Amino acid sequence: MVIKINIMNRKHIFEAQEEMSDVNVISETYNQLLEDSVDNLWKWHVKDDWINISMRDQSQLELEIDANDFSLESWKSLIHPHDREDAEKVWAQFILHKREKYENLYRVINKSGAYKWLLSKGRAVKNAGNEIVYIIGYHIDVTEKYILKEELYSLSHYDKLTHLANKDKLKHDFELIIQNLKASSEIAFIQVDIDNFGYISNTLGHEMGYELIKNFAKFLSERYMKTHAIARINEDEFLIIYEFNGGRNELEKELAEVLHQIKNTGFITDNETRISCSIGVSIYGVHGQDFYDLIKKSSTALHSAKKNLKDQYIIYSQQLGTSVYYNMHMINQIRMGLEDEAFEMYYQPIIHLKTGQLTSVEALIRWNHPENGFVSPDNFIPIAENSGQIIQLEKWIFENVFKQIRQWTMSERLNINFSINMSAKGLVTGSIIPFLESMLEKYQVDPSYIEFEVTETAVFNNIEYTLSVLEKLKSLGFRLALDDFGVGYSSLSYLSILPIDKVKLDRKFICNIERSERDFLLVKSIIDTAHNLNLEIVAEGIENTRQVELLNELNCDYIQGYHCGRPQDARLTSLFINSKNNAYDPIVSHKFKKKWRQE
Repeated sequence: MVIKINIMNRKHIFEAQEEMSDVNVISETYNQLLEDSVDNLWKWHVKDDWINISMRDQSQLELEIDANDFSLESWKSLIHPHDREDAEKVWAQFILHKREKYENLYRVINKSGAYKWLLSKGRAVKNAGNEIVYIIGYHIDVTEKYILKEELYSLSHYDKLTHLANKDKLKHDFELIIQNLKASSEIAFIQVDIDNFGYISNTLGHEMGYELIKNFAKFLSERYMKTHAIARINEDEFLIIYEFNGGRNELEKELAEVLHQIKNTGFITDNETRISCSIGVSIYGVHGQDFYDLIKKSSTALHSAKKNLKDQYIIYSQQLGTSVYYNMHMINQIRMGLEDEAFEMYYQPIIHLKTGQLTSVEALIRWNHPENGFVSPDNFIPIAENSGQIIQLEKWIFENVFKQIRQWTMSERLNINFSINMSAKGLVTGSIIPFLESMLEKYQVDPSYIEFEVTETAVFNNIEYTLSVLEKLKSLGFRLALDDFGVGYSSLSYLSILPIDKVKLDRKFICNIERSERDFLLVKSIIDTAHNLNLEIVAEGIENTRQVELLNELNCDYIQGYHCGRPQDARLTSLFINSKNNAYDPIVSHKFKKKWRQE
């Protein structure tokens, strides 16, 4: 049933009958409509501007309509303000071009003040002069479908935890920003990463980690959302498209201010934990114009900031790009080196200071590159650590040392130990203990021959977990040494909680002991403390006789360095192990196997 909202007077009826004398046209139009819908019909008389709407439409949509005066303008007043302009354009184009089919999508408000999405469809009824007299159509309530569409859009374009845009949405925003960019303005890609987020989340719990991310996102939103675009692009990484017009000075001032504010803001409720961030920046038009290219370069700068002590910003430069290319090249070369067996193990002597006897050797990896010759470990080890290749490299080292020890024990009676470095990633990977157990079984090596060296930084990055790993290593029969003591946390109190047997004193403490009384007393304090805890001390970086004499006065246990002997390959090491005269007289001759030192 269709009701008339505007009651047609006789003049309207007469004109309508005259204009629609072709009954076949009207009949055909209604039949076409009824193929699609039998309810929710509406009719708009174009010339006189009155609208009829079915009772079902009113009831279902809960429309509030004035039955005495309802025109196109009245209908427009029900349409959502954001949709009105587009809806009017569709109507205007339909009438102007005298089209046959009409279709429009918009929201209308109901009696309760809620908006519903309507798909409005219709067909034109024309007179003999091809003028549109009526549009007869129907409404479909597509609110649920449209809400689902919006939800799907939200899921694909927004981050669920923070409700910030994701990378795809930010790319779209970037294109709009470029289109509307003023001539005096510039754009920076500011990539922000929370320092040590993994450690914070693991220590305080994942719920606290989620709270940190949400509050940090809120902080960035309040600072940047109104005039800039922002997205969460990774677990603890955010990207801001920052528009500025004050040149590089304005940009750097903003970067410094936001870093300062982050350090002085609490992001976790009822918790005193404070965070810092690292920031990498690239600039549109200076470092590139493509969205993904700019992200790649801001990411490169961010990586450099995190590598260099964190809590800082770095703006991309060509030098950084060259460094990244070099790193990528080296990563590939390391992979090929492992496949081609281009690495080999060298061994450096560690001498018992009082007896002058060789007591152990430190296993050190060397890379004889087919084109570049010997590559310094200082050049490839950090790259392997950052790329994750260190685990594969380390397992290769462990197996080769185990294999070498097995060969030597089968041919002679060994009376020396072997020190092997274990990286921070090696300590936290779950596979290292099972791997070492398999090596012990495969090569039947006595674990007491082997001492794993771990650094302070590696241990204290995740103290609870690494302590459990160290305890497992001890339970398997391995010995443990704390390497590079003094480089990291440098606290003597930590020595009492670690299950270690030995402390290796970093070379920076040794290099000035013959010239600085302060350094001499500091070394004395460390040695005395270690001995009181039943720990042995190895002094690294020994370069001259005077250092040997002073360390002997301080009752240091072992010494290691070029003055004692350079690292040598397995063949030369084997010759010296078999030599009957493998002693070094630290006080009298100060010589340690001349051939070993020089070759």
